[in-house]
Amino acid sequence: MWESLKEECFIQEVAPPRVILGDWAPGLVYSVPDAFPDAQLQGCDWHAVQAMMKWFRQHGYVSTEIDGHMTEDTPPVYIDGLAWEYVKSMIVIARTLWKT
Repeated sequence: MWESLKEECFIQEVAPPRVILGDWAPGLVYSVPDAFPDAQLQGCDWHAVQAMMKWFRQHGYVSTEIDGHMTEDTPPVYIDGLAWEYVKSMIVIARTLWKT
């Protein structure tokens, strides 16, 4: 796909991209450095959380676990909220996603 894009869009007069916007799909994450070594992948937080929510649903988590529930004995726990906290945390993404 990247080779076709290069042939159609990035001809001599057009500089290659410096930033590529996308989700955090592993294929995209690992292919950008090979296709455009000087480009940076800017991932979308919303897409990352949606991918996590899809995984949770496919692996048997119920809506009260994902969207939250509250009882008298426990504070509310939301997997959705935990996913957002993870995405917004100060984790060094370069170490966990990019092969360096």
